[in-house]
Amino acid sequence: MMPMMFILLLLLSPLLLFALHAVFSRAALASEAKISSPVVAMASIVAGFAATLGLAWFLCLGHLDDDAQRVFGLLYASIVYGCFSYAYLHLFLMGETARRLHILYELKVHGPFGRDEITARYGAKDMLGARMERLVGMGQLRREGNRYVLQKLFLVRASKLLMAWGKVIGFHTEALR
Repeated sequence: MMPMMFILLLLLSPLLLFALHAVFSRAALASEAKISSPVVAMASIVAGFAATLGLAWFLCLGHLDDDAQRVFGLLYASIVYGCFSYAYLHLFLMGETARRLHILYELKVHGPFGRDEITARYGAKDMLGARMERLVGMGQLRREGNRYVLQKLFLVRASKLLMAWGKVIGFHTEALR
């Protein structure tokens, strides 16, 4: 029974992380402090790590007689939760990271400049065009003359899921539309 509880706990740990992220995000939005969303996500991961290992210890591992089994159980739980957290963080930060890295690269290569200059260099029009071409290349859109038409619904469904996720963690999803 105990190994099954341990496995179930680890399988449910992403849901714990998601719930903690929702609570932490809403708390950050309600506070007057300006806390960035990546910091909130990392705090959620750390809290989830402590909660997962604590639950693993109290529900499963602390009752074992063999010290080696307890140590390896905690190590295994740490690795599994770490992998889930790593994937979660990358999913959450995927969109923000590419834009930020490009801006940082531009600043490194060309030195300091103002908002108008970075906007001109970054090129919102070029960025939109490149994204539309990627969607055509992926088969999600097709071009009919000078118009784009939905071809497949996979990314539309994925975006609905992400919009729902954003609502749960307290993001204003209207800004994403």
